[in-house]
Formats: sequence, C-alpha cells, structure tokens
Amino acid sequence: MKDVIERAEVEYKSLLQSAKNTEHILHQMTVLDESFWEMYDSKSEEENTKAQVLNPWFTVEYNREREKLFYLALQVHKNFLLASKSHTTQIHWVMIKHGSDAHW
Repeated sequence: MKDVIERAEVEYKSLLQSAKNTEHILHQMTVLDESFWEMYDSKSEEENTKAQVLNPWFTVEYNREREKLFYLALQVHKNFLLASKSHTTQIHWVMIKHGSDAHW
C-alpha cells in the first residue's frame, strides 16, 4: 500500500511540474502549490491580490471557448425573438425607432 501511495505522489508531482512548465499561454493554468499559498497568505497587498485573482480552474483557452459559446447563445436568442410572430410588431417598432441599422 505504501508503494502505491508513493507512486501516486510521484505522478501527482510530475503532473504539477508539467502544468507549471507549460509554455503556451492558452494552456497555462494556476497550480495550487506551496508558492501559490505563500502568495495568497502574503502580507503584501499586491501579492495577495495577485493570488486572489488567479483562477486555478480555467485556462485562457477555456475562457475563450466559453466566450464563444456565450456569443452563440446570444445569437440563438436573437434569432428566436426575430422569428417569434408575437414579437414581430414590437421588434419592427424598435428597429424603426433606432434605425434599420440597429444590431441585434
């Protein structure tokens, strides 16, 4: 059992080191290691704030894809509203009021 725990610990440390060494900014993630917690507990307001705004759960790539998904969801809502017969009159009135170049 002790051997299994030691192998798991070595593998875990290897994965942490791999995450730290990732060079491509889109795939970088915050590793919650000793240096992170030291920064988090720092008496320096700048260091402490920096640790607090780091997001260990998401990468830049993940956030970019999330933004794209949100935009596509907005497009679905827009198309649903534009296709709705009950809102057609109201939408036309708003388009007339704000000009035909209004972006939906």
